[in-house]
Amino acid sequence: MYRRINLYKIILSFFIFSVSLIASDIDIKTFGTIGATYNDNSNYIHRKNTLQKSGSSDDLYFGTDSLVGIQGIYKINHNFTALLQSLAQKDYKNEIKVSIDSGYLRYENDNNLIVKLGRMRTPYYRNSDNQNIGYSKLLVREPIEVYGQVPFEGYDGIELLYTDLLGDYFYNIQVSYGEETFIAPIHSQNEEVEITLDNLYSANLTFGTSEVEIRATYMHGKISANNTMIDTIMSTLPASLAREYELKNKSSYYLGFGIFIDYNNFIFNSEIGQRKVPSFYPDIKAIYATAGYKIKNYTPYISFSQSKMLQETQINTATALDSFMAIQNLSQSTKSVGVKYFINKNIDLKFQYDHITPDGEYGGFYVGVKDPQTMNVYTLMLDFVF
Repeated sequence: MYRRINLYKIILSFFIFSVSLIASDIDIKTFGTIGATYNDNSNYIHRKNTLQKSGSSDDLYFGTDSLVGIQGIYKINHNFTALLQSLAQKDYKNEIKVSIDSGYLRYENDNNLIVKLGRMRTPYYRNSDNQNIGYSKLLVREPIEVYGQVPFEGYDGIELLYTDLLGDYFYNIQVSYGEETFIAPIHSQNEEVEITLDNLYSANLTFGTSEVEIRATYMHGKISANNTMIDTIMSTLPASLAREYELKNKSSYYLGFGIFIDYNNFIFNSEIGQRKVPSFYPDIKAIYATAGYKIKNYTPYISFSQSKMLQETQINTATALDSFMAIQNLSQSTKSVGVKYFINKNIDLKFQYDHITPDGEYGGFYVGVKDPQTMNVYTLMLDFVF
């Protein structure tokens, strides 16, 4: 059970659903992905992110990327808009779940200021807002080394966005405040952890032109984890060690920077991020770089991503903490090559090959056997937007 229910979230969701029933001029869009993934190493389960339970393990799997979504936008008046976006996809229990991905009330004035209140996507990455809309992205999925550092995708709160021009350049200043509670699996232990984030605030600055864009982001919050197994491990430690590694109301942050180029037919995207959570959840930094070139309806691309731990995961305390820390090592690298084919303005087809090299003792993001082994992952997907 979540420890709190946000009253404003209930009110807003009820309001948006009510409007959806009575309004005849709602702008409705549907989107989705049908994807098939094959991972050639049966010792690992390849997942899109750490919140998934199942994935490909020496078999063809259709649940990694496949999803369907619907978005409704209702313009209330000149200043106010209501948005509701819902997704159906497999969750951490390997069940198909329908959830509210976004649901907020938006206010926009004539002075370039936008205010949102409700359920929103967490804005720490460049593609955070459209992460589930495959048609809008080049790769089949964002590199997990960077995008998997912070395992939650939404929050309940308020967001302010100011956009303006500075000569020939545009800039966006985005600030937000809120909270989030979600369930995260510990795959190797078959356990679930309730994660709570309080006083979650972020600031993002985007600056550039239509051809070159740079982005910097900072997010900070108080994070706590609730799980009986973890509490038992901490209870066996000396008090000073337990305070150092427990995850109870710990200040944490994420710092990111990105550069994005779309010049003539050339595409280049790169983001670097660093997560710091002083606990059993070790500090990590990661980077990816992707380059592509448009040739008529085809865009072939290559990509490289890597994650490295900034905190020692070998504690040498001769306790259960050692084993628990070892599986938290998310060091790994991925080399990818693929192609995106635009069938028409509504549908695209993608193929991507990933060669994944885990460096963590138990396999990086894809926890498996001790002593890391490489994986070759093949993905074919169809994206649509209507």
